[in-house]
Amino acid sequence: MKKDMIFFDPLSDFGFKRISASENNKDILIDFLNSSISDEVGIITDITFLQTEMFGERPEDKRVIFDIYCENQNGDRFIIEMQRARQPFFADRIISYVSRVISREMEKGESDYAIPSVYSFNLLDYNAPEFRGNDRYFHKVMLKDETNKIFSDKTTFFFVELCKFAAVKDKILDNAHTRRWLELLTSIGGSTNRDYGAEEQGVFRKFIEECRITN
Repeated sequence: MKKDMIFFDPLSDFGFKRISASENNKDILIDFLNSSISDEVGIITDITFLQTEMFGERPEDKRVIFDIYCENQNGDRFIIEMQRARQPFFADRIISYVSRVISREMEKGESDYAIPSVYSFNLLDYNAPEFRGNDRYFHKVMLKDETNKIFSDKTTFFFVELCKFAAVKDKILDNAHTRRWLELLTSIGGSTNRDYGAEEQGVFRKFIEECRITN
């Protein structure tokens, strides 16, 4: 860490969980999720953090550990992951994460197979090969048939490629709130400017102060 650094990186493993997985900061996570996916999942008014470590049905099953696992006021589940480096079989991993949650809920449920909606929200600090050739930084993946008709809306995967956002942010017209969130996430880490974001108010101001190393 540089001696003159004022803010830690909120995209690091420590920083991401320090800011986003804290009960005291859940208003920050709620605001960020609403700015990113409220059009897709509805407005989130509250979240409850859930156990991030989940074991399989059998002793030999691989355990999974989520960065953040929570549910909203409607009982919808959210798996939130921050991935900094390209990982082989990343798509397979997040599919297995969602499958594990569904499997666990089926154990608790009745025989009618009703399951809650499970959303996978992934921040990627690299260019994902799964979206090579696609200039968009925000991606939504759902279960659809060959006519593009939705087969089921119970599982949806969201991906934000931060590198692509940084490359195109001056050329696109985004929701100003969403844009500011992504700008802060990608620029505050390692800043030496003590007055960084002095003009910010509300949840943005709280986020900046939470990233301040002295705090």
